[in-house]
Amino acid sequence: MTISASDVISAAAFLFGIANSVFAWQNRKRRMEDELSQLLDGAEELLLGREGYSKTKNETKYLEAEKMVGRAIRINPNDPRTVELNGLLFDLKGKKKQALQWYNHSIELNPNRARPYNWAGSLLMGGDGSKENFEKAKESFEHAIRLEPDRADRYYYNLGVLYYNHQKLDDAKLQLEHAIEQAPQNTDAHVFLGDILLLKKQTDEARQHYEKAIDADPNNADAHAKLANILRAAGNAYLAQLHYEKAIGAEPNHIGALVSLGALLSGKPETAKVGIALVERASKVNPMDTYPLQMLAAIYADGKEPEKAIHYAEIVTSIDEREKLKGTTTRDLLEAMQIALQAKSTAADPLPADAIPVTQAGDAKLPEKKGAPLALAGLPMIHFACPSCHKKMKAAESAAGKAAKCPSCGAAVPIPIASETPTSEHTA
Repeated sequence: MTISASDVISAAAFLFGIANSVFAWQNRKRRMEDELSQLLDGAEELLLGREGYSKTKNETKYLEAEKMVGRAIRINPNDPRTVELNGLLFDLKGKKKQALQWYNHSIELNPNRARPYNWAGSLLMGGDGSKENFEKAKESFEHAIRLEPDRADRYYYNLGVLYYNHQKLDDAKLQLEHAIEQAPQNTDAHVFLGDILLLKKQTDEARQHYEKAIDADPNNADAHAKLANILRAAGNAYLAQLHYEKAIGAEPNHIGALVSLGALLSGKPETAKVGIALVERASKVNPMDTYPLQMLAAIYADGKEPEKAIHYAEIVTSIDEREKLKGTTTRDLLEAMQIALQAKSTAADPLPADAIPVTQAGDAKLPEKKGAPLALAGLPMIHFACPSCHKKMKAAESAAGKAAKCPSCGAAVPIPIASETPTSEHTA
């Protein structure tokens, strides 16, 4: 068989065409891989920040990242990182079930990537608190630690949070110590470990960890505020104020720092207005957060302004009912303040200055229910019921003949004289 020159040329052209096609395909594949990598890097930075671990949702960044991930899915729907970031989009939307499905799919595609285990564990940790979810979350975090032992401080931290949520303080403390041992600059771990040490009444050790968090990040608002609480409890109001101000400087809407500094300043006549203004500012950050409102009620009660105190206590009670919370402490305070207001004309000091401590260690809260309502222990009482909703009420005998507002339905209820009430005592 003779091979002509034209046959050789044709074969060479054919092989050249195949080589060109392969080269073009490889080029296209490389371009798509580069584009995919760029899209995912961009989406990841928008959603997670430069470190790649802190989930934050900014609406503009979220929408931009969503477009990037959508494009990445069209390029390669089976890329594990693409699938993980799509789960993150659902996670940030609050669609936890779908997010968990995508995280699990990412793990199926590549079981050797640590971060999807971490995200899945975080979702399970925030679930129904069941033993099953606890075990699954624990397994997920431990798997992430095994896969990425050199960058496991975040996983140790989350494992510590999981143990803390299930009231295993010693286990939580151990995991946070592991996180700090691996990453001494992990401010979140220092602050959280400080919180646990405070619960264990190890105040000096807690203070050291808040200080270390501040050394690592001078703008850590939580660390400043919590260190200030310790300083205030120790009687060092000057340094406490300084750290509250640093917390607010770093995070102007830090509710805890605003409320605690406000409470501190409201205790002095010359700075009371500034203090109240700070707490009012805190109350506007999140109108459904009752902490600033409770503090305003306590400040006004302590300042002998029961009308204003009742106003804020009523708001708190309304929010508590709306959120289906118990609100027991608030109801006690409201009842005590109402009676104090009713008795104002006849009682020399209806609400003693020490009846409601404005704050304790900067973590102010309304007094717990212990026996008789606030400022009423030992006073002769009249017990009666609201004729509209049958809510049981009580008032000091000095308020007989006046009207009280029912804390349940808001109706004006006349307070009977003692002889008109039943002889047996009924408490609300």
